[in-house]
Amino acid sequence: MPRRSNAALPRRKGIKIAGITNAPFAELWLNGKSLGKQATTRLGELSWGIALFSAGNLTMVATDHHNRTVATDTMVTVKEAVSVQLQIDTPR
Repeated sequence: MPRRSNAALPRRKGIKIAGITNAPFAELWLNGKSLGKQATTRLGELSWGIALFSAGNLTMVATDHHNRTVATDTMVTVKEAVSVQLQIDTPR
């Protein structure tokens, strides 16, 4: 499934998304739009080059040889932080 990162992925050009699955095929979706279906390598690796990435839902759908879905994984990417609130939790 898509490799995860805790960092926000800003809207930018030329990003690469990599995934791993033991299924023979996988398709990557960004906000409901297909970025293409690929056959996995012998080691189960896949990668997609994305011309323009935008925040939202990134989903990889793994399928078998009969085009049946065998696994899905979705990563919700975040937009840039607007504010951060910290609270110290220590005894006085």
